[in-house]
Amino acid sequence: MSTSPRGLVAVLDMGASAVRLVIAEIASDGSIRTIEEASRGVLLGRDTFASGTIRASTIDVALTALDNFRHILGSYGVREVWAMATSAVREARNVDVFLDRIQRRTAISFEIVNEAEEGRLIFLAARQALAKRPGLDGAWPLLVEVGGGSTSLTLLHQGQPNQSAVYPLGALRLRQRLNLRGLAHDVQLALLRRSIANAVGEIGQDIPLPGVTHMVASGGDVRFAGQPPFRAQVHLAEEARRIASLTGGRTGVVFQPADGRRSG
Repeated sequence: MSTSPRGLVAVLDMGASAVRLVIAEIASDGSIRTIEEASRGVLLGRDTFASGTIRASTIDVALTALDNFRHILGSYGVREVWAMATSAVREARNVDVFLDRIQRRTAISFEIVNEAEEGRLIFLAARQALAKRPGLDGAWPLLVEVGGGSTSLTLLHQGQPNQSAVYPLGALRLRQRLNLRGLAHDVQLALLRRSIANAVGEIGQDIPLPGVTHMVASGGDVRFAGQPPFRAQVHLAEEARRIASLTGGRTGVVFQPADGRRSG
């Protein structure tokens, strides 16, 4: 693949609720500087998690977003692009038709990232983002990435992956699975809390939560919850304490969004 001007590279991330573009410059010393970021809401997960198929209208929205991103890439002269798709595309029955339409329309070839690779990439991103912070250096930190369709957990030991798993737990997937539309707010909260409690119980069977020393969390919903003055920040801290109690009270749970701010 041809080298882009000034060492420019780009990543396209097709998730459950949006398609995101990041263009960055990689210096000769390996340092990375973000040049451009863009995001377009495309509710792929709304279709996949409800019916198993991405609808034609949603495909059209995705193609329009990718056309716009292609123009941005062209304006910067970027030729080295890695395009990846996660659970909402991976689980769709018409995934091949969808990706073929993208390829024919935009000349962009998307790679379906499996769960193991997804966890590895999240770990590498967290290590890069927290290079100058002690977030991953604890004895047994738990790295959590909350997406629209899935949640990835990686248990670290002395900064290295020890155990990982991906669970079908995400804000968009939960809304589609539970069919919350039209229900009273209190009923919605009760259903969500019960589903999350069941998921935490499943996680506890796979990962030794009582040994976790702290938690580092990332993802769009986590970033939203960490932004003042939203009350979700308070709810997140309360949820952290609740999970700590589920792990026997011996865990100091810290939610650390991607920008390094902490709550809890």
